[in-house]
Amino acid sequence: MSSSSDTASFDLFPTPTSSALPHTLSPTRWPGSTPDSTAILRQLLQENHEEWHIFFNDIVAFDSHISHRLLALWALGANKEVLKAAYESDSEPDKERPAFSSPEPITSANFRDHLRDERQVKFDILQRMLMEKFRYFNAYVQFFTDVLMVQKKDVASVLEDFVFSGLDVKAREENGRIIQSPLFVPFFEGLLHALIFVGYGLEFSLPGMIIEGLALAAVHRPTPGFEELVSPSHETGSGDYNIENLTLKSRKSLDTGFHGTHAFTILAHVMKDPMLVVKEANADDIFAFLSEKEGEKSKLLRQYSGGWSFNASDAKEVERKIEELQWMNTLIFTVAGFRKSKQDNFRADFYFMHLVTSSLFLPSLTAHLSPSSQELLLRGYFAISLALYVARGRPKIDPKPLFEVAMDDNVFDPEKEPSIDSPALSILSSSSKEFKKPNLWLPLISRAILHPDDHVPKFQRAVAHYATLYGSTPKRFFDGLGIELNGVDRIDGTLFARAGALTQRRLGRDREGKSLASYWDFEGFYGEDGERSNDDF
Repeated sequence: MSSSSDTASFDLFPTPTSSALPHTLSPTRWPGSTPDSTAILRQLLQENHEEWHIFFNDIVAFDSHISHRLLALWALGANKEVLKAAYESDSEPDKERPAFSSPEPITSANFRDHLRDERQVKFDILQRMLMEKFRYFNAYVQFFTDVLMVQKKDVASVLEDFVFSGLDVKAREENGRIIQSPLFVPFFEGLLHALIFVGYGLEFSLPGMIIEGLALAAVHRPTPGFEELVSPSHETGSGDYNIENLTLKSRKSLDTGFHGTHAFTILAHVMKDPMLVVKEANADDIFAFLSEKEGEKSKLLRQYSGGWSFNASDAKEVERKIEELQWMNTLIFTVAGFRKSKQDNFRADFYFMHLVTSSLFLPSLTAHLSPSSQELLLRGYFAISLALYVARGRPKIDPKPLFEVAMDDNVFDPEKEPSIDSPALSILSSSSKEFKKPNLWLPLISRAILHPDDHVPKFQRAVAHYATLYGSTPKRFFDGLGIELNGVDRIDGTLFARAGALTQRRLGRDREGKSLASYWDFEGFYGEDGERSNDDF
């Protein structure tokens, strides 16, 4: 992702650390890494950094996921041949855009001059209209390489300075809005990919990933409505949010419960709010609704995220809030896609999947932030999660149908016809349902490692980790917390195994040997009951 050799002299992709995790909730590694696979990982990450641009096409800002899949596969224990095959598949010439030099360097003096740069330059009218966008990505890569590798600034201070610190001071513009750090809003844009890049870098101690993530944020095109959605105004501050200011004509006051207002409760109110109806997807921008009617929905969603209780001075509270987000986003993905009347037709929504995979990095990110910046990160992330839920049609989130089906039901069998050979020796009877799959996660992870879609290993890694953290959670665990979401008493720790199994069953279905551009569902959940299917995709 850098066309210059300037970055080649730095060790941007060292051996990922294994001695200590950034946070107690950060994911652990699956066994399988070897000296050979680790050397191949580092080689491919460096090659990707030098050879390819962050955006892989010229018309729409789709960013490259090559490094994401490589790191997820390595963390799941994939061998070197799998890593090489994944890179070869993802870096085919028609899939990636070669890196190129920027018109001029980025310095402290002109840092803001080229933010969000996407000028379109037609340089060959006889060819297809070729647009040179994001011309300064390489220059921002060089800038942040200098900051981290030459000036050797601490990662935490860099994140505070460039992403969060402008929101942590009292300086204000004339209209009362807090002056923003330059990369705060773009950190959440593009389905959270800048956040994901930096999250990978912090989790694995890879400066190159942090540099690429910050440079991505610097050049990403603005998303109308996002600034209003994630930026605190002069009326807000920790502890000053007032849910009663929301525009519903009638509602129960939010019960704060023992640990304050839970994310599930906010989700329940967003689900029912008549002002947050989105009837159909916008093909050009799924977040287009945020800027309609002078940003009415964006402002309302920001108020909802502000109604989420948060005590940034309490480290345990921060941990609980991360857990709420991981539970909520997995619940949205799984419950929305599961319909009891059509159990064998799970809908694995592409956009909701990103809520699950991105939430994996929240612990590693918060570990490097001040308490006030932790709140800004998590509250902004919560607002984006709610906005994406609204953008996809606000499917009904009723946990009861999903959890009424027993885990040993065939609907949660990752494969209709098990392919694993029977063990010669076993403490289980061969007539037992669990005889061929004594651990659901082993076939799920092995299938994910080999799946042609690059998002599958990232998703299964996330839900497997959540199953490790929360899998023993019993039913009725969420009782007594003042949560208003109907059916919350049915939720238990099998949520994550259900998500993993249903996703494999959907994405691993037989396509008669045909490969697809994507295996996920894109249609959304619009209409009264969201019953339209995407079977023919």
